[in-house]
Amino acid sequence: MEEVIYLWSATREGKVAEEFLSGFNGVLVSDFYSAYDSINCAQQKCLIHLIRDLNEDVLKEPFNEEMKTLVHEFAELLKPIIETIDRFGLKSHFLKSTRYRRRASTTA
Repeated sequence: MEEVIYLWSATREGKVAEEFLSGFNGVLVSDFYSAYDSINCAQQKCLIHLIRDLNEDVLKEPFNEEMKTLVHEFAELLKPIIETIDRFGLKSHFLKSTRYRRRASTTA
């Protein structure tokens, strides 16, 4: 349940991943490349890729206050979750407690 596989290919054609993952029944964690969407298994998008994309969007639109607010609030949501994972690991008991935790800065 803790295995990671990196597959190198000369192209990013969807059929490469689809063939490799044929019969796979775990959770596929991937970037936002649409070719992975057709693979028939549970999927999760990579949080690091999402954060990178959000940061790039803010840099592209530095005067978009709505975008800045969204990214800031998302970061504030993630901070206690990441702190909990750093401290206790991925134990669901500890992660459930962060679900309703609010930071003082987001309620002010």
